[in-house]
Amino acid sequence: MIIHFLKSPQLNKIYYSFKNLSTNIFYFICKFAIVSLFF
Repeated sequence: MIIHFLKSPQLNKIYYSFKNLSTNIFYFICKFAIVSLFF
């Protein structure tokens, strides 16, 4: 039951969207740090 839930496509979609969001936040923080260093 739990293994079936872990392999469900909905959980996969949530995982990938969360990963994508955290990557976007990471890049945003990096860009903000670079901009604040230069200006």
